[in-house]
Amino acid sequence: MKTLSVIMFAIIFASVNCFADSSCLRFSDDPYEPDARLLKGPYKDECLDSTSRRAAAILKETESSLTVANFYYKGQWWIAEYFKNSVQDVLFHTAIFKTDFPFIVAAHTQIRFKLNPEKPLRLIPQRKSAAHEEITLNDLIISFEHMGPEGAEYDIVRGQFDYFSIVGRFVSTEARYQEQVIANNETVKQIPLKLTREQANTLFQMGLQRSQSLGVQVAYNTIEKNCVTELFDLFDEIFKYPQPVERFKTPVSRDPVEGPAIKALKERALIDESRKEPTLNDEFKAPSDP
Repeated sequence: MKTLSVIMFAIIFASVNCFADSSCLRFSDDPYEPDARLLKGPYKDECLDSTSRRAAAILKETESSLTVANFYYKGQWWIAEYFKNSVQDVLFHTAIFKTDFPFIVAAHTQIRFKLNPEKPLRLIPQRKSAAHEEITLNDLIISFEHMGPEGAEYDIVRGQFDYFSIVGRFVSTEARYQEQVIANNETVKQIPLKLTREQANTLFQMGLQRSQSLGVQVAYNTIEKNCVTELFDLFDEIFKYPQPVERFKTPVSRDPVEGPAIKALKERALIDESRKEPTLNDEFKAPSDP
């Protein structure tokens, strides 16, 4: 009996150690890749797929700049240097996407930031094995999205029951155009926000900080914690409004995101009504495209 107990203990101990030593990392030369699993729900303990979704990691801050890892551009990860006060324009995006429930008009929201061309984001490859190059760009997006194990498909019902975590992506506008417009055939509407230069840059920096503080292991929730609630929580933390407003909650309705988001922007007097912007589809369309 004693021998059997020893054997069973050894098996259990070995199993625990095997799990503890296992890693979700794919790249040994990327120091900012998250080694993370879902903490609860149907996919509990499964590795999160960080191929194209990660939280921002602020590495260094000076009086004039922020250095941030996990910027996604052209299918790879970059370390980005952002020069403070370089944001010139902010656009609120909405994009309706297809679901398994045709009676619900689901949508995604995100924020686009345009930087001063003379103070662009400076990028260097994040992986040590990547060819060293330095490039610049001045058009980027912060987008709060679901994140799950490899192959786990999103829908609005699963999003309500701990199938995913939420992640604040720091990503180029071109990358989101490829994902939303080219790959998913979505129409991305652009709403200009009426912000001062100081407000625009505060929003950007607070967005990065929120992405970092969330990490990749906070549960996503279709109603309470999602792409649009995170953005309005940011707005309400930063801005003062002409009248009191309630925290934005995604309503259970046929149009749970796009309509309520636009209404909430108007209540907060955040829309620049003097401007009309084309869709991202039309803006990025090449002259030779049909």
